[in-house]
Amino acid sequence: MEECLKWSFEKQIKIFDFRMNVTPNKRNWAKTSVLLCGYLIPCSFLGRIYVAWFDSAAREGLKKFYWILPKRTQRVIRNVLQN
Repeated sequence: MEECLKWSFEKQIKIFDFRMNVTPNKRNWAKTSVLLCGYLIPCSFLGRIYVAWFDSAAREGLKKFYWILPKRTQRVIRNVLQN
């Protein structure tokens, strides 16, 4: 992220998108924030199961757990869920 910020300053870019997932370092750099939202639309039976799980109460706890996992493990999980 540091290199991206450096590049943005060099190019005199006024707005830098830190993307999702609020972390303390982002709050230190940003003056403002924007509320994001997304939609899940199931297109299959498995999609319906996934949407039901994603919208469940377990979602927040699982997301927090996911972000403390090693990056390699996160990649494996992402690959499994995308295939």
